Amino acid sequence: MTDDTVVQMLQNGFGPDVIIARIKTSITAFDVSDSSLIELKKNNVPDSVIAAMISAGADPDAASVDAADPSVAHKPGFYVLNSWATPQLMVVIESQTSKAVKSTNGFGAFMLGPLISPMHARASFDGATAKVHVNTTSPTFYVYFNKNASSSDISSSDSIINSPDDFTLVRLIIDHNARGLTVGKFGGVLGGNSVGVAEKERVAFTSKQISNYSYSVTPDKPLAPGEYAFVVGKGEGHALKAYPFAISSDN
Repeated sequence: MTDDTVVQMLQNGFGPDVIIARIKTSITAFDVSDSSLIELKKNNVPDSVIAAMISAGADPDAASVDAADPSVAHKPGFYVLNSWATPQLMVVIESQTSKAVKSTNGFGAFMLGPLISPMHARASFDGATAKVHVNTTSPTFYVYFNKNASSSDISSSDSIINSPDDFTLVRLIIDHNARGLTVGKFGGVLGGNSVGVAEKERVAFTSKQISNYSYSVTPDKPLAPGEYAFVVGKGEGHALKAYPFAISSDN
């Protein structure tokens, strides 16, 4: 929610009480500098609304990190609702950065060369399993964005994201003490080049907007036990930022 949103709501007939209630339940990115406050006053924004805007921007740590109500403002990030537990809470899925993307080849490439058998670009994450384990095969995730996103919010090494179109849900493959995914294929007479997460490793999901900068995300089908992650970026020679989780095998 921004300064412009507040002005537009006023211009469309919403009263101060409604706007203040909306401010309290939204992720906000207000500009409350002196010049912006003067501009708000020129647009006839009531003092009570301006005060609520200042309060919303005064303490970014005031956002709830565990409230089970999706409409309550949360810090930017990925969350899963632990619907299998009591009390129900939003569990933060911490980010993890992959090692630099590397090219690998299989036995066919070793025997026949990359002109015949393609090389694959792989991104890997340390550890055989994620910190967050989900005890249901049909979880609901929530993503909270910040309009003024920075490297400390949801972003990749080459882009800043602000909608579900900017990330991918993938199933990770366990390889020794790491989890990885294919992010490109190069060479080979049968395939050509491709960049991005391999289609076979993608997991389809449906997103629903909750507020200006928050969405719910649900997989289209129940998830089999294993390792998964929400991946930001394409891994074009860079490290990938991901939000990994595991589906427990005892579901």
